[in-house]
Amino acid sequence: EKKRTDIRQIVNKPDNIVPFLNPGRLLYMVDGVVDWGWGILVHAGRRKLEVDPRRKSAMTEEEEDEIQWIVDVFLPCEPGSLQENTPIPPTSSNKAEGQVLTMVLPLVQRISKIRSNMPEGDPRSEDSRRALLKTLATI
Repeated sequence: EKKRTDIRQIVNKPDNIVPFLNPGRLLYMVDGVVDWGWGILVHAGRRKLEVDPRRKSAMTEEEEDEIQWIVDVFLPCEPGSLQENTPIPPTSSNKAEGQVLTMVLPLVQRISKIRSNMPEGDPRSEDSRRALLKTLATI
């Protein structure tokens, strides 16, 4: 387990992983104890992370001002959880609702060599989300 963690830290360094962060790439995301599973990368870039006010106290002022690598990942969510501002993974796969969530690069646990085709248009639109969810279910 220690070796796996060390390898993941090397792979997740921006210099190593950024060339592979192409739209459509499959990423395995884990946020603390929340295992999101596989998602489809929509966009990756460097920007200042917008901090959730509830988590702000846990971050230092230096971390708040730091520009970091951010990934927008299409992930299946529990229906209605995004409207409550607390997206969670779905409890059953046939009730999933796909959403594009913004996460920091260190939450990437694995990166796949598989890239899916991205639908035309805005990935946040209803039709695109439905197509991405169907693609994710077939992979």
